[in-house]
Amino acid sequence: MGETGGSEGRPFVIELGSWCVRSGQASEAIPDEEVGVELRKEGGWDGVGLVSRLDGVKDLLLVESSTFLDGRERLDLVGTVMEGCPELGSIFLLRGAAASSFAMGRVSAVVVDVGELAAVASPVTDGYVHKRAVSKVDGGGKALSERIRDAISPSEFNMDEAKQFLFSENFKPSEDKKYELPDGTTIEVPTEAVEDAAAWVSEPLPGTIISSINKIHGDFEKTVSNADVLLCGGTSLVRGVPNAIFEQSEARGVHFLAAKGHDRTLQNWRGGSILGSLGSYSTLAITRADYAEKGASLVLSKCA
Repeated sequence: MGETGGSEGRPFVIELGSWCVRSGQASEAIPDEEVGVELRKEGGWDGVGLVSRLDGVKDLLLVESSTFLDGRERLDLVGTVMEGCPELGSIFLLRGAAASSFAMGRVSAVVVDVGELAAVASPVTDGYVHKRAVSKVDGGGKALSERIRDAISPSEFNMDEAKQFLFSENFKPSEDKKYELPDGTTIEVPTEAVEDAAAWVSEPLPGTIISSINKIHGDFEKTVSNADVLLCGGTSLVRGVPNAIFEQSEARGVHFLAAKGHDRTLQNWRGGSILGSLGSYSTLAITRADYAEKGASLVLSKCA
């Protein structure tokens, strides 16, 4: 994963996303590298695959996807990494919703992450994700792509997914409706197909957000009810999705905040980078000595 040795006590930050894995040094604004999800297995993350990419890392901060791992998967991941990387001095596992909240300068918020596999609403107070109040809609970027594909007459041509990343500085989305396929065939994608798919993804989200907020009771109820709703995730960049969510949600009295453009895809990693740059980070991490004494079960208390 490039140069990973750590710098001035800052951890190396890896975001385990549902679409890609981002990695880089804490305190940086953008990750050094993005790769596809070869590391991801059905049912969780393959710790063995992750270990093979951690040569030279001394301190590691892992940021989970908002469709987070369950307790057993977290234990297995931390155990596999610590056992497989004898040079690793410390590890910390940060939930994606908490990371996004930090990235937007909020310690309390309702984070709505519209990602590849699902759209997830997560209440966060003082950096703690209320897991029992998390609400999820199984309709992320993957489902949206399938819906658009079905809407543009798939019987007329074959559509293959290009499994690679393309980067361009100052990239501007094309307004053209016609697209040329690699074989030279020109197709026209109806605007209605994109708008329909965006509405389909957006429609259930306001109710999901309200449902998540209503699950919070007691001491945190007022904090969450008055908190900003933060929008992030790659699928939130699809034309029409943010506006549809904003319009439907604000009609219900929900106040939204969203980073600009591509920054919304980086919020989870960036929040980990911010946390890892703080002087207090070392008190949060599970050290090698902690792990030797108490094992991977520490993740349940220190990385809740």
